[in-house]
Amino acid sequence: MIEGLRLLTIDLDDTLWPCWPTIEAAEQSLKRWIGQHAPRAAHDYDPLAMRTGRRLIVRDCPHLAHDLTALRLEALTRLFAAHGYDAELASAASEHFVNERQKVDPYPEVIDTLRALRRHVVLASVTNGNAAIERTPLAGLFELSLTAAEVGAMRPDPALFNAALTHFGVSPDEAAHVGDDPVLDVGAARAVGMRAIWLDRFGRDWPAEHIAPDARVTTLADLLP
Repeated sequence: MIEGLRLLTIDLDDTLWPCWPTIEAAEQSLKRWIGQHAPRAAHDYDPLAMRTGRRLIVRDCPHLAHDLTALRLEALTRLFAAHGYDAELASAASEHFVNERQKVDPYPEVIDTLRALRRHVVLASVTNGNAAIERTPLAGLFELSLTAAEVGAMRPDPALFNAALTHFGVSPDEAAHVGDDPVLDVGAARAVGMRAIWLDRFGRDWPAEHIAPDARVTTLADLLP
């Protein structure tokens, strides 16, 4: 499946690890942190309400839409200011969340498969999220790691893919992308001319309204020669 490829880009959240368990654990850890360090704000900190608040912030500050860390920091800064806490403390709270967010639990086959894939093709990670790959258990397994915040746009915008292709001097027909999302992964990769591989761990039906992937796998190990 990877024969003839020069570059394989791989999504992170829900492709290499389950996303929401990590996010929910990080949010609960942040809630405890706020209770200790900013108790006046603790009553008003609710993860679900904060997510709604971040969507409202994007309306006022559209330049933050692609940077989840900056967006969360702005939301925390506003919450803390409303209770008399300064921006420095909000920044510390944001950093606490970011640290906790890196505590991902890769799917069982991921680490060994990435090590094997590296012997056959250049690997690059691309994510709309704010996982810092070198702070996760997958540190050292990718030649390049790109985030939406770094390139200034989230997929399905082509910026992440184009940045990876340009970095390695690879044409789209020499590259493939692996991910779990029909739009953000499969559709976005196909739109720039890359091969798209849908990683479907849970036996889902392909949504008929979307462009079909070039291949479908159920684990990352299915990519190995």
